[in-house]
Amino acid sequence: MPRKSKKNIKRVLLFVETTNMFGRSIVEGVARYALEHNWILDFEQRGQYDPFPEWVQEWNGDGIIARSFHQRSMDVLRSVNLPYVELYGTSRFPADIIVNETILGKMVAEHFLSSGLRNFAYYAMEKVSWTLRRYRGFQQCLSEKGFPCDFFALPKARSMYLGPQWKESYRIPLKRWLQHLKKPAGLFAAVDLHAKKIMECCKELGLNVPKDIAVVGVEDDPWFCRLLTPSLSSVNANGTDVGYYAASRLSEKIQSPSASFAQMLIPPSFLTVRQSSGTIAIEDPDIAEALAFIRENACHGIGVSEVMDYTNISLRSLQRGFRKWIDRTPEQEIIRVKIELAQKLLLETALPVAVIAKKAGFSTPEYFARAFHRECEMTPVMFRKKTSLL
Repeated sequence: MPRKSKKNIKRVLLFVETTNMFGRSIVEGVARYALEHNWILDFEQRGQYDPFPEWVQEWNGDGIIARSFHQRSMDVLRSVNLPYVELYGTSRFPADIIVNETILGKMVAEHFLSSGLRNFAYYAMEKVSWTLRRYRGFQQCLSEKGFPCDFFALPKARSMYLGPQWKESYRIPLKRWLQHLKKPAGLFAAVDLHAKKIMECCKELGLNVPKDIAVVGVEDDPWFCRLLTPSLSSVNANGTDVGYYAASRLSEKIQSPSASFAQMLIPPSFLTVRQSSGTIAIEDPDIAEALAFIRENACHGIGVSEVMDYTNISLRSLQRGFRKWIDRTPEQEIIRVKIELAQKLLLETALPVAVIAKKAGFSTPEYFARAFHRECEMTPVMFRKKTSLL
């Protein structure tokens, strides 16, 4: 294969924060695209709200990818006569690529519903475009199931920054809201930092997480989530794919500077369940025990007969109770738990599909493939290719 000439090498400027998991994942995704396409990346370690260097106006390159948390930064980037991909955006200037909040919200809602929860809430520090989109994604799924969702966020405070900023004055109204929530509740926090504030206030109020309030955030930085007590359940928002497709979009803009492009939606990866939402809020102790048994043993090859033996519940009572509390049959719950583990292994490992099928408790790779296609509307191989760049 002939080597690419120097004239085909693109020089790209990357301004994305590296102090959180989502930002680092974006950088990783851009770097993968750059490696595949012989790009040179100019980037530096950045905090989310670090001052924006003015030298960008004199920078000599082919295009820019950024997450702009400061209006001045966005103004500077928009004034530079270069192709530019924005990954934060505002209601006035939307981001080129965003996470699909409908899928993300459904993921969290279904997690809470599968635990038997019937009260739901959403929290964001301030109302900005992406926190409102995230709320609508969560609320839409709950509404389709017939459940309301309590919502708490303060109006965006006057600030030079575009993102929500924590203020100690927020603590009092937040604690008042938490006290009045109907419990037990499943609370979805816009990001992990917001979830941390929720858990702090719960502790100050004497509320138990997850017994009184089960909490899920977004970002899924293992270090951050495990630092909290209890450890935080969180959605991996798939920053790697956001970064990869941001680089792809920039390449399109470089090739067609005058073309217009629709906003791209990237599906989140998965929800990592940790202690903060590891609760079963089912008032029927027999059904709660059956559900806990399934979650502990589904991937060890159990069937409904083993659940009946363990709980001493009749098949009819078991099916009726599962329909009432989680709107699924025991068989469907066993499959759901198996598929959930399989998805995680497909995304996080390079294990062959046959090995994953065995680890997830399926008797044969063929049965696994059929079940996976039925639940996910794609094969395991397609799922791995679509949702991961590995």
